[in-house]
Amino acid sequence: MGDSSLRISKALYIWGQFEDSSLKELTALKDNINQKLNGPNFEPHLTLSGPILDSALDIDSYLSKHLKSYSRIVLNIDGFEIKNEFFQALFLKVTKNNSLLKLKNSLDKWLELESENFFPHISLFYGNIEESKKQSSIESFLSPNEVVMSKISIVDVNEHINQWKVIKTHNLK
Repeated sequence: MGDSSLRISKALYIWGQFEDSSLKELTALKDNINQKLNGPNFEPHLTLSGPILDSALDIDSYLSKHLKSYSRIVLNIDGFEIKNEFFQALFLKVTKNNSLLKLKNSLDKWLELESENFFPHISLFYGNIEESKKQSSIESFLSPNEVVMSKISIVDVNEHINQWKVIKTHNLK
Protein backbone atom coordinates (compact mmCIF):
# COMPACT_ATOMS: atom_id res chain seq x y z
CA MET A 1 0.00 0.00 0.00
CA GLY A 2 2.91 2.28 -0.61
CA ASP A 3 5.01 4.60 1.48
CA SER A 4 3.72 4.68 5.05
CA SER A 5 4.46 8.43 5.29
CA LEU A 6 1.85 9.00 2.57
CA ARG A 7 -0.89 6.83 4.08
CA ILE A 8 -4.47 7.96 3.86
CA SER A 9 -6.67 6.96 6.80
CA LYS A 10 -9.70 6.02 4.64
CA ALA A 11 -9.97 5.48 0.90
CA LEU A 12 -10.84 3.00 -1.80
CA TYR A 13 -8.18 0.75 -3.29
CA ILE A 14 -8.16 -1.70 -6.16
CA TRP A 15 -6.86 -5.14 -5.24
CA GLY A 16 -5.92 -8.14 -7.29
CA GLN A 17 -7.29 -11.32 -5.71
CA PHE A 18 -6.61 -14.96 -6.45
CA GLU A 19 -8.18 -18.09 -7.89
CA ASP A 20 -9.31 -20.65 -5.32
CA SER A 21 -6.22 -22.90 -5.28
CA SER A 22 -3.85 -19.92 -5.01
CA LEU A 23 -6.05 -18.30 -2.36
CA LYS A 24 -6.12 -21.49 -0.31
CA GLU A 25 -2.31 -21.76 -0.41
CA LEU A 26 -1.78 -18.07 0.41
CA THR A 27 -4.35 -18.08 3.22
CA ALA A 28 -2.80 -21.15 4.86
CA LEU A 29 0.66 -19.58 4.68
CA LYS A 30 -0.58 -16.23 6.03
CA ASP A 31 -2.59 -17.88 8.82
CA ASN A 32 0.37 -20.01 9.95
CA ILE A 33 2.67 -16.99 10.04
CA ASN A 34 0.09 -14.81 11.79
CA GLN A 35 -0.49 -17.52 14.39
CA LYS A 36 3.23 -17.43 15.23
CA LEU A 37 3.47 -13.62 15.20
CA ASN A 38 -0.02 -12.80 16.52
CA GLY A 39 -0.83 -10.64 13.50
CA PRO A 40 -4.14 -9.23 12.29
CA ASN A 41 -6.47 -11.17 10.02
CA PHE A 42 -6.86 -9.95 6.42
CA GLU A 43 -7.52 -11.35 2.96
CA PRO A 44 -4.48 -12.13 0.82
CA HIS A 45 -4.30 -9.60 -2.00
CA LEU A 46 -2.04 -7.59 -4.26
CA THR A 47 -2.73 -3.85 -4.12
CA LEU A 48 -2.97 -2.61 -7.70
CA SER A 49 -4.07 0.98 -7.29
CA GLY A 50 -5.08 3.62 -4.79
CA PRO A 51 -5.81 5.57 -2.78
CA ILE A 52 -8.97 6.65 -4.60
CA LEU A 53 -10.44 9.67 -2.87
CA ASP A 54 -12.86 10.89 -5.58
CA SER A 55 -16.20 9.41 -4.57
CA ALA A 56 -17.81 10.67 -7.80
CA LEU A 57 -15.82 8.19 -9.89
CA ASP A 58 -17.89 5.25 -11.07
CA ILE A 59 -15.17 2.68 -10.51
CA ASP A 60 -17.51 -0.29 -10.80
CA SER A 61 -18.78 0.69 -14.27
CA TYR A 62 -15.28 1.43 -15.45
CA LEU A 63 -13.98 -1.94 -14.27
CA SER A 64 -16.97 -3.78 -15.78
CA LYS A 65 -16.11 -2.40 -19.22
CA HIS A 66 -12.34 -2.17 -18.92
CA LEU A 67 -11.61 -5.64 -17.53
CA LYS A 68 -13.33 -7.48 -20.39
CA SER A 69 -10.04 -7.39 -22.30
CA TYR A 70 -7.99 -8.84 -19.42
CA SER A 71 -7.31 -12.49 -18.67
CA ARG A 72 -6.14 -14.08 -15.44
CA ILE A 73 -2.55 -13.17 -14.67
CA VAL A 74 0.01 -15.73 -13.56
CA LEU A 75 2.27 -14.06 -10.99
CA ASN A 76 5.75 -15.43 -10.37
CA ILE A 77 6.85 -15.21 -6.74
CA ASP A 78 10.41 -14.16 -5.86
CA GLY A 79 10.24 -15.56 -2.33
CA PHE A 80 9.73 -14.05 1.10
CA GLU A 81 10.85 -10.54 1.95
CA ILE A 82 10.92 -8.62 5.22
CA LYS A 83 10.90 -4.87 5.78
CA ASN A 84 10.74 -2.65 8.82
CA GLU A 85 7.35 -1.19 7.79
CA PHE A 86 4.00 -2.01 9.37
CA PHE A 87 2.17 -2.65 6.07
CA GLN A 88 5.15 -4.34 4.40
CA ALA A 89 6.44 -6.28 7.38
CA LEU A 90 6.55 -9.76 5.80
CA PHE A 91 5.40 -10.55 2.29
CA LEU A 92 5.88 -12.47 -0.93
CA LYS A 93 7.67 -10.41 -3.54
CA VAL A 94 5.94 -10.58 -6.94
CA THR A 95 7.88 -10.35 -10.20
CA LYS A 96 6.61 -7.57 -12.46
CA ASN A 97 5.40 -8.87 -15.81
CA ASN A 98 3.87 -7.22 -18.88
CA SER A 99 0.28 -8.27 -18.11
CA LEU A 100 0.46 -6.98 -14.54
CA LEU A 101 2.10 -3.70 -15.57
CA LYS A 102 -0.40 -3.14 -18.40
CA LEU A 103 -3.30 -3.55 -15.96
CA LYS A 104 -1.66 -1.41 -13.28
CA ASN A 105 -0.76 1.40 -15.69
CA SER A 106 -4.21 1.50 -17.29
CA LEU A 107 -5.92 1.69 -13.88
CA ASP A 108 -3.60 4.44 -12.67
CA LYS A 109 -3.98 6.42 -15.90
CA TRP A 110 -7.77 6.37 -15.57
CA LEU A 111 -7.59 7.21 -11.86
CA GLU A 112 -4.90 9.87 -12.49
CA LEU A 113 -2.52 8.22 -10.02
CA GLU A 114 1.24 7.74 -10.25
CA SER A 115 2.43 4.30 -11.35
CA GLU A 116 6.18 4.71 -11.00
CA ASN A 117 6.59 3.39 -7.43
CA PHE A 118 4.70 0.14 -7.98
CA PHE A 119 6.08 -2.57 -5.71
CA PRO A 120 3.97 -5.69 -6.28
CA HIS A 121 3.80 -7.94 -3.23
CA ILE A 122 1.40 -10.13 -1.28
CA SER A 123 1.47 -9.36 2.43
CA LEU A 124 1.53 -12.26 4.87
CA PHE A 125 1.88 -10.27 8.11
CA TYR A 126 1.26 -6.67 9.17
CA GLY A 127 2.92 -5.34 12.29
CA ASN A 128 5.91 -3.87 14.02
CA ILE A 129 7.93 -6.79 15.32
CA GLU A 130 11.62 -7.71 15.45
CA GLU A 131 13.10 -8.90 12.16
CA SER A 132 14.47 -12.04 13.83
CA LYS A 133 10.94 -13.09 14.87
CA LYS A 134 9.64 -12.50 11.35
CA GLN A 135 12.54 -14.50 9.94
CA SER A 136 11.99 -17.43 12.30
CA SER A 137 8.26 -17.45 11.48
CA ILE A 138 8.96 -18.40 7.85
CA GLU A 139 11.83 -20.87 8.31
CA SER A 140 9.63 -23.94 8.02
CA PHE A 141 7.63 -22.69 5.01
CA LEU A 142 8.30 -22.69 1.30
CA SER A 143 7.25 -19.77 -0.85
CA PRO A 144 4.89 -20.66 -3.69
CA ASN A 145 6.52 -20.36 -7.12
CA GLU A 146 3.47 -18.74 -8.66
CA VAL A 147 -0.11 -17.72 -7.95
CA VAL A 148 -2.95 -16.81 -10.29
CA MET A 149 -4.69 -13.45 -9.99
CA SER A 150 -8.22 -14.03 -11.25
CA LYS A 151 -10.24 -11.20 -9.69
CA ILE A 152 -10.09 -7.43 -9.35
CA SER A 153 -11.86 -5.91 -6.35
CA ILE A 154 -12.81 -2.47 -5.12
CA VAL A 155 -11.99 -2.34 -1.42
CA ASP A 156 -12.84 0.13 1.33
CA VAL A 157 -9.65 0.44 3.38
CA ASN A 158 -8.96 2.31 6.60
CA GLU A 159 -6.45 2.10 9.44
CA HIS A 160 -8.47 -0.68 11.13
CA ILE A 161 -7.46 -3.80 9.21
CA ASN A 162 -10.39 -5.83 10.59
CA GLN A 163 -12.78 -3.32 8.98
CA TRP A 164 -11.42 -3.56 5.44
CA LYS A 165 -14.32 -4.44 3.17
CA VAL A 166 -14.46 -5.74 -0.38
CA ILE A 167 -17.23 -3.72 -2.04
CA LYS A 168 -17.34 -5.31 -5.49
CA THR A 169 -15.36 -8.01 -7.29
CA HIS A 170 -14.89 -8.51 -11.03
CA ASN A 171 -13.61 -11.78 -12.48
CA LEU A 172 -10.90 -11.80 -15.10
CA LYS A 173 -11.55 -14.15 -18.02
